Amino acid sequence: MYRVMIVDDEPLILAGVTSLIEWEDYNCTIAAKATNGQNALEMIADVNPDIIITDIKMPAMDGIELMKRCREAKSQAAFIILTNLEEFGLAKQAVKFGAIDYLVKIELTEDTLAESLKRAIRECEKNKAAGHSPENPGEDIRHTRQSSESLFQKLLLEEPIEEREDDYQELQAEYKTPVMILLRMNNTSSYFQASLSEKDRKKAMSYTENILKEMVKRFFPVWGILEWEETGFLIVVPDGELPETKNKISQMCYKMISVVEDYFGMQTVAAVTAAAEDIYRLPGFLPQLESCMDAYYYQMDSAVVFYSEDFQRFQEQNRDFDISFLKKDMTLALGQNDSIRVREIISQLTGLFREYTPARRQAVNACINLYTFVVPFYEGGGELPGGKFPDTMQMVEKLKRIGCLHDILMWLETFGDKICQVMEGRTCGKSERVIEGVRQYVMEHYQEKLTLAMAAEATGISQGYLSSIFKKQTGSNFTDYVAWIKIEKAKDLIQEHQYMMYEISDMLGFENPYYFSKVFKKVTGITPKEYENSARI
Repeated sequence: MYRVMIVDDEPLILAGVTSLIEWEDYNCTIAAKATNGQNALEMIADVNPDIIITDIKMPAMDGIELMKRCREAKSQAAFIILTNLEEFGLAKQAVKFGAIDYLVKIELTEDTLAESLKRAIRECEKNKAAGHSPENPGEDIRHTRQSSESLFQKLLLEEPIEEREDDYQELQAEYKTPVMILLRMNNTSSYFQASLSEKDRKKAMSYTENILKEMVKRFFPVWGILEWEETGFLIVVPDGELPETKNKISQMCYKMISVVEDYFGMQTVAAVTAAAEDIYRLPGFLPQLESCMDAYYYQMDSAVVFYSEDFQRFQEQNRDFDISFLKKDMTLALGQNDSIRVREIISQLTGLFREYTPARRQAVNACINLYTFVVPFYEGGGELPGGKFPDTMQMVEKLKRIGCLHDILMWLETFGDKICQVMEGRTCGKSERVIEGVRQYVMEHYQEKLTLAMAAEATGISQGYLSSIFKKQTGSNFTDYVAWIKIEKAKDLIQEHQYMMYEISDMLGFENPYYFSKVFKKVTGITPKEYENSARI
């Protein structure tokens, strides 16, 4: 593989170029990165890059001087110059010194970088044919860094480590009293947008990881970064017991949070564990990260949360928080396409969240239950103005990353608005008005033996047309809808414990108690008697 070095004093540019293409597709690998020409020159002897992509203006040593020094040292590396528009003249000068190409940063794309890289590779092939291809001393360096992060991954996932005990001893020598930092990112504005494809997500995470790496190495001599929970990173740093380490971690985390929020619009929280005695104890410190997130959920005092034993009270908090009593009202409101009532129920729910402040897991679970209960009502026709409701599992993953009670309330209000938008969109047009009339007719005559013909006659349309539009607008046929309304009313009568089952059957217009029991079980999954027994508990 061709070894590539990238040199730029701007971390965002450095990370951006690193993440812009799949280097392996061009038989290349990133061997090293540097923030100025002087640093690059010190690394070149060890890394021995085949291709150097460098900014033209940098502190300590600029790109042109770096090229000169490399040529004096007989380096055969192919140079690609990065430049701003105002440095265009310098870029031309660099080409005279042997640069293969120059790229204007503001115009840099995947295609332009790939084309320049191909030209650089052709130059490398010429050098190789001429016998100027050096050995690769940088390979061992890259293997060590990759191996370290791989070891942390295995250690934290509690995989067996006996096979490479020597590697862990070397790691322990570097990471005395290690500390773990969880950087959890959440895009609060995109809960109801489709998730990124896996390819795009990986690309975005790679770009972010490169930025974080450039930042963390300015604070700590050794470190490890692992992708964690799909949109988070776990960072391990050494020397947690040193007095100055907490301040360094705090400064680093605030810088990271600022960059992620400014450039990606992602709300970010950093949770920091206590110092472990050695790397082998790190898995036992993972629960501390969740304790920090629970503390942030309630307090939101700071976006950087250091673990304290006092946080145990947040995890032990376990107030009862049951919202199932709202499902009956929500079911009727959704069935009747009553957006006003839905807004009232959502408002009632947000009031309960504010009053009882349930634990984070309880609040998230309540939102998940609400979403999985409501969205199926719109399968086959439930679309937001910008597209379909997100897949349930995608929404569950997003909800699990909500960090504070304020965001829980925002999600509830946004979800209520989205549902009502769908409902209000359904009330427009002739067919929607007809369906509303039919629903009203059913609510007024549910005690009778209702048929499609009766409803069609009452609304002045044909049976065929009513059957077609009813299924299209509600997702169910007329008979199933009538059965559902009757059974909802039956539940109310059963809960009063004043009537025999045959009386309820007769009151709701069923042909006989046997047929009533059959329909009840089809709709609810249990018999009327089983429902009555459960209602007594």
